[in-house]
Amino acid sequence: MDVFLKNADKLKPLLLITLLPMEQAKVSWYHKLLDECRSLAERFRLDETSSEELMSFIVRVAKDQYKIGNKSGIRWAFNKQKEGTSQTSSA
Repeated sequence: MDVFLKNADKLKPLLLITLLPMEQAKVSWYHKLLDECRSLAERFRLDETSSEELMSFIVRVAKDQYKIGNKSGIRWAFNKQKEGTSQTSSA
């Protein structure tokens, strides 16, 4: 048991190193969007409440548009797949 724990401790840094870049890549668009919102709020000299409201609005719209685009992309891919299978089965 002690050998397993010693080996697990040695592997933890390796796991964090390999997982960390993937986690950063997933949220990098979000952080970039928030940074741009903060920059815009500073440029317009908005107070804290107004800047939070602006960021909330922009993030909500971005998420909604992503969901719509993702659904459209999935629908398109399924339709293309159906077209491909129907063409190969009729040939």
